[in-house]
Amino acid sequence: MRSDTNTIRLLQGFPRPVTLHEPPVWSSGFSRSGPPEGRTPYRWSDPDGFMVPRRDIKGLEALQEPTHPQPLRRGEHALARVLSVPLLGGVRGGFMVPMHAKKRKEAFHEPERAGILPGEAAIVPARRRQHAKCLRIAFCWFVVTLCPAFAQEARLVNAKIETRAVHSGLDKEFQALVKDQAEPAWIGYAVPVVAGNHRICCYSSEERHKPAQLRHGRCKLEGRDDGMNFQNNDDDERDSPDHMLVLFRVMDKSIGKIRIFTDDCELDAGGLPVHWLTNVKPKESIDLLASFVGNSEEKAERRKSESAITAIALHVDSAADATLEKFVDPKRPEEVRKNTAFWLGNVRGRKGYEILRRMVRDDPSDKVREQCIFALHISKVPEAISTMIELARKDKNAHLRGQALFWLSQKAGQKAATAIADAIENDPETDVKKKAVFALSQLPKDEGVPKLIAVARKNRNKEVRKDAMFWLGQSNDPRALAFFEEVLTQ
Repeated sequence: MRSDTNTIRLLQGFPRPVTLHEPPVWSSGFSRSGPPEGRTPYRWSDPDGFMVPRRDIKGLEALQEPTHPQPLRRGEHALARVLSVPLLGGVRGGFMVPMHAKKRKEAFHEPERAGILPGEAAIVPARRRQHAKCLRIAFCWFVVTLCPAFAQEARLVNAKIETRAVHSGLDKEFQALVKDQAEPAWIGYAVPVVAGNHRICCYSSEERHKPAQLRHGRCKLEGRDDGMNFQNNDDDERDSPDHMLVLFRVMDKSIGKIRIFTDDCELDAGGLPVHWLTNVKPKESIDLLASFVGNSEEKAERRKSESAITAIALHVDSAADATLEKFVDPKRPEEVRKNTAFWLGNVRGRKGYEILRRMVRDDPSDKVREQCIFALHISKVPEAISTMIELARKDKNAHLRGQALFWLSQKAGQKAATAIADAIENDPETDVKKKAVFALSQLPKDEGVPKLIAVARKNRNKEVRKDAMFWLGQSNDPRALAFFEEVLTQ
C-alpha cells in the first residue's frame, strides 16, 4: 500500500460541445422515467438521465495546463491538489504524457529559445531540429511500450489517495476494504472499455456553451452533478477513451452507490479517501459488479443494479456477454431485463443483437419486448433492420407493431419506407395504420411526402386519409401545398 496526497500533474482535456439528439436515447439505466406509457416516444426528459449528443464538430487535442488556485470553504485559498492515479501496473511517474502519443505528437514540441521569434525558426540548424525530433520519437516509444501506466492515469482532485495492487483476487480485497471502512470513502479501479467512442463525464450549462477548445468535463463524486452525459459518437475523431473508471461509495461497511466514468473525465472526490486498485482483471470486475444486480425494488438498490449493468456492458472482455445474457432470463425483474436490453443494442454488437432477437420473440413481458425494439433500433448490426420489419408486419401485439414502425421511420432507407407503406395497406388495425402514417412523416421529405400524398389520395380508410392530410399540413412542403390546391379546386 502507498499513500500519496501531493500534486503530481494535471492533464487538462478539452471535450467537445454537446448538441442534444432528438429523440434522446434512453434506458432504464440512464433516463429512468422512460417514455410515457402507451404513447409514441417523441421526447421526454429526466434530470437524472443522460442525453446522447448528435454528431458535430471535431474536438481539439489535449493540452497541459498548470494547477489553478481554487476557492475553498470558509474563504480559504490554496492550490488545488490534483493527483494522478495509475490505471495499470501500479507505476507512478513524475510526468504525464498525452494518452495517445502517435496522434498527438504535436504536444511534444521544442520550446522556443529566448529571443527567437517563430518566424526565425528556419535559421535553427537542421541537424539540431532533426536530433530533437528523434529524441521526441524515442520518448514517445518509451512511454507507449515500456511505461503504459504513464499513458493511463485517472484524474482525481480534492482526494486522499491510497493505491494498492490486487494480488489475491478482486472480490477478496474489495470486501476487506469495505469491511474496514466505516467512514465515507470511495473504492475505484479502471478496466479497458469496449470499442467505440464512448465518453462519460459531466458538463455544467456554462461549459456546454463554451467553444470546444475551452470546454472541460469534471464530475463531483459527492453531491449531485448537473449535465451528466453519456456520449456515443463514432464521428468524433478525437482518440477514444481506453479505460472505464468504476467507483464504489462505501460507508458504514457497505456500498451505497456505483458510478462510472471514462478516463478522460476529471473527478472531484470532495476531500474523501479514495482507495485505488491496480492490476484488476476484467473478468473479476464483471463478477464483482454482477453481485450488485439483484431483485430488490428499493430505489437505492435498483440504481446500484442499473449502474452495475451499465459497467458490465462497457467492459471489452467477452465475459460481459455471457453475464448480460443471464440478466435477461424471464425470472429476472422487468427493469433488469429492460436495462440489459438497452445496453445489448447500444454497445454489445452482434452477440448483443442475437440475444435481443431472441428476447423480442420470447420474453413474456410486452414492456420488455418494446424496449428490445428500441434496442434493435440503436444496434449497428445490419440485420437489426430486417428484424424490426418482421416485427412491424407480423407481431401479434398491435402496439408493438406501431412501435416498430416508429423506430423504423428513424432509420429511413428504402427497406424502412417499404415496410411502413406495407403496414398502411395491409395491417388489420386502424391504430397501427395511423402510426404508420405518422412514421411516413418522420422520413426524409423526399421519401415521406410523396408517400403521404399517395395515402391521402387513394387509401380506403377515412381515418388514415385524414391523418395523412394532417401530417402533410405539418410538412411545409410545396408538394403538399400543390396537393391541397388540387383537392380544393376539384
